[in-house]
Amino acid sequence: MAKYIYMSYGVKYDPTSELLITVGASEGLDLAMRAILDPEDEVILTDPSYVAYPSVVLLTGATPVWVPTYQASNFEVSASDIESRITEKTKAILLDIPPTRLAQ
Repeated sequence: MAKYIYMSYGVKYDPTSELLITVGASEGLDLAMRAILDPEDEVILTDPSYVAYPSVVLLTGATPVWVPTYQASNFEVSASDIESRITEKTKAILLDIPPTRLAQ
């Protein structure tokens, strides 16, 4: 994979210490969350969310904090919706939405 990345993009990575290959995005996200989260942490997620994302947070002992979205507003989420849920315990914000659903 390191060779492919170098040949395709001209970027060098050490395959033994800088690359981690997973079978999918959920597995990669699980590993990343386990690396950064502690049981008292909070992660902000949009609702609805991809079914695996809250589980990944819960498996670390952290708490999902929901930002609801609504059909009436095209399921868009605004920065103020997210900002109002940030606390001292917030460790991550997981935006699993297409950029078109981010309110201007």
